[in-house]
Amino acid sequence: MVVAIGEKLSYLILASLIAVKLLPLYWSIVVTAGIFAAFYGAYTFGRIELVTQDLEILRHVLVKDFECFTTRPDIFRFSFGSVKESIATQTLSELEGEEWRRVRYAVTPAFTSLKMRTIIPILNVCCKELEKFIDNYVESNEPIPLKDVLGRMTLDMIAKAGFALDVNTYDRIHESPFVYHSKEFFKDLKFVGLRTFLFPKEVLVLVHKRTSTKEEKTFTDETHLHKGGAPSGIL
Repeated sequence: MVVAIGEKLSYLILASLIAVKLLPLYWSIVVTAGIFAAFYGAYTFGRIELVTQDLEILRHVLVKDFECFTTRPDIFRFSFGSVKESIATQTLSELEGEEWRRVRYAVTPAFTSLKMRTIIPILNVCCKELEKFIDNYVESNEPIPLKDVLGRMTLDMIAKAGFALDVNTYDRIHESPFVYHSKEFFKDLKFVGLRTFLFPKEVLVLVHKRTSTKEEKTFTDETHLHKGGAPSGIL
């Protein structure tokens, strides 16, 4: 069964392509072998893949030998052809090789178990605000738009835990610039995943299909302002 997240056709097509490729192959192996296969090999557009449910292999890839896997698959990369100064090209999902190692080494201390525990009280506050917001729908006997509500909760958690900002994502009347630009930014990504899945890296770089959009440029400019100590219009 394929579940489409949201209402975007690109997500549905992308999820369907992945399911069509992997699920029948896996179950054919299960039926043939008579057991649940620990792992098997596959090809995706010429790329050799290892699909596994072996916990020891996963532990090596995700923990012990994680630093050896410095390049994410093209399907998870969204900034082919972007301008170099764009913040979209400076994330772990976009960087490769030594640059990936340098950034990962810098951000790893922020994700220790102790640091993660300090976030829990912040997330609890976000959940209480979510509860109050949902109560408004219950009291007025209105349907709850889950996609919109959970999107606001997610953005609230990111703003509070990641940026130390209280942007009041549940205020529909006086919408924060942070909320507005975040929504616009993700609207631009609706077909990026599908395009990245269908075309090889060389083609995307050649045509410069994804250049710096208005919203991406806005966040990039704001980031540079914060680095220089200047006041921000969004944050």
